[in-house]
Amino acid sequence: MIITPSKRHHPHHRPYDDEQHHAPFRLQTSPSSDQSAEAASYCFPNTIPASDDDKRVLQHQTGQVGPSVAAIGVPAACQCQHGYPQVFLLNPLSPDQRRMNSGLLKLTCPLLVNAIDQLEDDGYIANFTSQVQANEEWKESCQARHETHAVARRAILLSRANDSNSSPSSSSSFDISILQQKLGEKGSAAFLDSGIAGATVGKPDVKCLHAWMGDYLFHIAGNDDKDSRGHDHFLGEAIAAALQERNNISLSGTLDCHQYCNPDYFSITGGVTVPKARNKQRLKTQKEKDRRKRKKEREQAEAALLGDDHSE
Repeated sequence: MIITPSKRHHPHHRPYDDEQHHAPFRLQTSPSSDQSAEAASYCFPNTIPASDDDKRVLQHQTGQVGPSVAAIGVPAACQCQHGYPQVFLLNPLSPDQRRMNSGLLKLTCPLLVNAIDQLEDDGYIANFTSQVQANEEWKESCQARHETHAVARRAILLSRANDSNSSPSSSSSFDISILQQKLGEKGSAAFLDSGIAGATVGKPDVKCLHAWMGDYLFHIAGNDDKDSRGHDHFLGEAIAAALQERNNISLSGTLDCHQYCNPDYFSITGGVTVPKARNKQRLKTQKEKDRRKRKKEREQAEAALLGDDHSE
């Protein structure tokens, strides 16, 4: 069965006229053919497998291909009024085993990503961290969410290792050995046990508002208002409230924000440029700057060597 985004299951549906507001991009309800990814997606609460079209939306939203390769799930209920996925569940270990994702979730909705960037610029990470540290209910709620991520991370890797279609050499110990080769014994243990955005479980720090909003979108996709342990998602509710109060932005989006998520959208002017969302957690670190510098120097050296070979 194929349905248009405006008819996809979400609680804030508004029956817009597709021809007037956006091109009829169509989302497949059937999951990806990767059965191991389908099984892994069910390891995280309120998740359904990400379809190939969902992944194409992800590429359009972010301008990145890498995350779409690791994407395995989306929330079972979509908050976007246009029906586009706003956050994705990622496999902790990419299919080629070359990339590790410390965070299980990636917020991709350009509207929410950029609005949360502004919240972080205004110091909301420190403000919310103070609230978590001062409020026992908030602390318990965050701890429960961190534990959910730690359990899901191990379960996803285990479901992948036990996939009947995987190679005979695949096993849970094989996956762990890959992590140990990359991170060492202690590092791999910390990776497996980490919480939201790779945070240390039990440490009351709000590391990334984007990740917490992504977790909140999965959380409210369930039938109940509380998670399995009975704790409200206080931090997610607070971020959503801040977005509404500061930016006048709701989780359902705006009338015309669909153009930033629809890969087939074509405007009168000849197209739409997707706003480039920042990821300050990586871009502003010296480590990332150094990595990019080394990569550029390596590429220049390889290009010079190739030129010498041709001259001979």
